[in-house]
Amino acid sequence: MKLLIADDEQLVRFSIRDILGEIPIVFDIAEVGSGTGLVEQVKKCVPDIALVDIRMPGMSGLQAIEQLSRIASNTKWIILSGYSEFEYSRSALRLGVIDYLLKPVDPEELKKTLGRALDIIASETRGEPGALELDRHRDQPRDMPELLVRHAQIVAGRRFCEALGVAQIAEELKVTPNYLSSMFKKYTGESLTSYLTGLRLEEARRRLMEPGICVKEVAVSLGYTSSRHFARLFREKYGLSPSDYQLG
Repeated sequence: MKLLIADDEQLVRFSIRDILGEIPIVFDIAEVGSGTGLVEQVKKCVPDIALVDIRMPGMSGLQAIEQLSRIASNTKWIILSGYSEFEYSRSALRLGVIDYLLKPVDPEELKKTLGRALDIIASETRGEPGALELDRHRDQPRDMPELLVRHAQIVAGRRFCEALGVAQIAEELKVTPNYLSSMFKKYTGESLTSYLTGLRLEEARRRLMEPGICVKEVAVSLGYTSSRHFARLFREKYGLSPSDYQLG
């Protein structure tokens, strides 16, 4: 099992190695101390799991993950960061990151997250691509509200470009929409609908800067059937219309 640690702080890399030594699994561990080093290392040898700091010299961890998305599509990315801002988490989930851990890393949280990554790898090996740890608990998801919320975020980050709502996410996770909505609000402080809108509008900002694209195309590509509704949401969040945003 190949595991890569990417962090510009040597002490952090050492502490992670110590935690890994407590896990009864033999990892083939590589280390890098920068974003550019991360890209170079993955191009040489694609890891099964990668623990990546957000802020590193050369390029950020998120930028590196985005650049490596094609050649390391099966790598299970875990973000490490000293920043708790939800926008970082949203960006990470949009890139398919399976978890977002705050530094200093809690040993038990890291072990749980690695266990989840190994479960996903095992599921994919059995021919169940995209299977989540939640699959093992389909009959009692109400006993794990935090895990449920985390997986709702993962589903949202993976499918937000579709005409996706609370009902569709709840159906995938085998819970009722009302229960999912209430747990999501309880553990994140915002509604799942608001979270989905945030993901879409963040992506809209990026797409609006692409040459030759019109507002309606962006709206449709993000699951909006009404460009007027999309424009209203965009203005409410950013203070100007999508067309004005394009003009800079």
